[in-house]
This record gives sequence, C-alpha cells and structure tokens, in this order.
Amino acid sequence: MSIADVRQFLTAETNRWTEATEVYRKAWDLTAGQDPAIGLELAMAMTNADASTLTGEAAPLIESALAVS
Repeated sequence: MSIADVRQFLTAETNRWTEATEVYRKAWDLTAGQDPAIGLELAMAMTNADASTLTGEAAPLIESALAVS
C-alpha cells in the first residue's frame, strides 16, 4: 500500500484526519524519523486534524522535508 493509497482511504471521503495522524505517526516511528515523505504526510494529517499543530509539532516535519528537497 502506497502513501497515496493510505491518504485516499483515510481522508478523501471520510475526513478521518485524526486516524490518519495515528497511522502516519506509526509509519514515522517505524522509519525512525528518516523518511521525509512520511514526515510531510504526518504533518499534513496533523494540521488537517488540528490547525494549531502547524506552528508546533508539524513545523519541524515540514522544515525537514523542505531541507531534503
């Protein structure tokens, strides 16, 4: 299952951002925080579930992904 598949399943029609956050957090932990694509997906899910995370927990994930680009 690809990242796009997970995103579509958890968010496209169901708007289950909190659950998406949990799934991406587990994936992030499994990669030991070394996959910037998963970190960016986690940040997206977190900010859609709770916009206040954009200036908190999600910010470093986004910055890390941008640094790799």
